[in-house]
Amino acid sequence: MDEAPKALRLATLLTTAVVVIGGAAGFLVWMVAHERSRPRGAVAPADVADGEPRPVPHLPSTTAAVRGVIDADVATLIDPSAGRRRREVEDALVSAGVAAVPPMLSALAALAADPGTLATPAGQAKAFVLDKVLTLLRAQLTPADPAGPRQPAPEPVWLARRIRAWFGWWDGIRAQHGG
Repeated sequence: MDEAPKALRLATLLTTAVVVIGGAAGFLVWMVAHERSRPRGAVAPADVADGEPRPVPHLPSTTAAVRGVIDADVATLIDPSAGRRRREVEDALVSAGVAAVPPMLSALAALAADPGTLATPAGQAKAFVLDKVLTLLRAQLTPADPAGPRQPAPEPVWLARRIRAWFGWWDGIRAQHGG
């Protein structure tokens, strides 16, 4: 064999390797930059006035039977021992729609009543699971309502503000749903 083709093969192989590695590195840089700019979840919008956390009665249109089911689902949702059942309950509460909002807000109000609760991991977990379902319901009930990025650190002050924002959101849409 001739020596020139072997040298040409080596140069082609090295050039291809540099191009592939450079492309992969460029993609990784883009992916990291894109990941940092992507919102982590939806929240109550910053332009909504805060509402005062308080027990919220069921909507008048919610029957007693449905109230019982929703109340039991909310209790299961914030029960740390519920395990896998929580996922089913999340889906059931989202399916219940606007009727599920008042008891979930009442559960948030109970958490917010004692500021020390939001400083504990158990209290934070309860607030986050309620927040998750409220976020899904909010997207269903007010789809045009823009949301901002989720706060990554579960600071008690931030959680208390977030709870007040949920009450402000509810106060703004309550009349549309017969509340």
